[in-house]
Amino acid sequence: MEKFIDNQFDNDFNSIKSLKWKPWVGKNYLDKKKPKLLILGESHYLWEGEKEALEILDNPKFTRAFIKNSGLYFDSDYKGNSNAHIIRNTERVFFNQKNSSDEMKRNLWYSVSYMVNVQRILPSIDERPVFRDFVNGWKTIFEVIDFIKPDYIISLGVQSANSLSKATRESEVELLDFKKGNKVGNVYSRKAKIKCNNIEIPIIFIQHPSSYFSWVKWSEYVGKEMNKYVDALNRKSP
Repeated sequence: MEKFIDNQFDNDFNSIKSLKWKPWVGKNYLDKKKPKLLILGESHYLWEGEKEALEILDNPKFTRAFIKNSGLYFDSDYKGNSNAHIIRNTERVFFNQKNSSDEMKRNLWYSVSYMVNVQRILPSIDERPVFRDFVNGWKTIFEVIDFIKPDYIISLGVQSANSLSKATRESEVELLDFKKGNKVGNVYSRKAKIKCNNIEIPIIFIQHPSSYFSWVKWSEYVGKEMNKYVDALNRKSP
């Protein structure tokens, strides 16, 4: 997996006691040609039908394996999961097209960092995180961003937005702005700005890219709110 990621932050991650899964940091994350983006998933849950599922999920590298096997499944060096609907919809948001080429997927997942907000295993797909899960998750995220210093954060799901204010009050991170925007598809957009160690970072929250997700509408929204990153991602090399 090491050839796909930048692992220079691993010692820093090891110092975060509340961090169960090490974030994915793509090997080109620090490339100065693109703004740095942190993508926030929601959670990891225990799936059925595999005896070793809990052991696999309990591994601190599970988040990284999820992105490698789902986001980069095209790579000839390993077999991955080509049915990761959430990952495919996320790619559609950034590229504004239904099917992304292998090169496009590579450009995205090599250039971003990714972690989940809820840092505990959910017992099943039917269990939803509670408010405190998200508060604690944000506090862990604040520690991570202190090291990786993203220019943008995008949350795949809007529920965590409700706990952001509480999390900042319980930490040294300042919430500079929070707004509930217009309805996109069936969900109202939300955006915020935080200040962490004198660095201001905008956050946008989009509908969780699973069922009933209008990637066309959300792509337009993300393109406006994160135009510098989206333009750099889609820019053709000379």
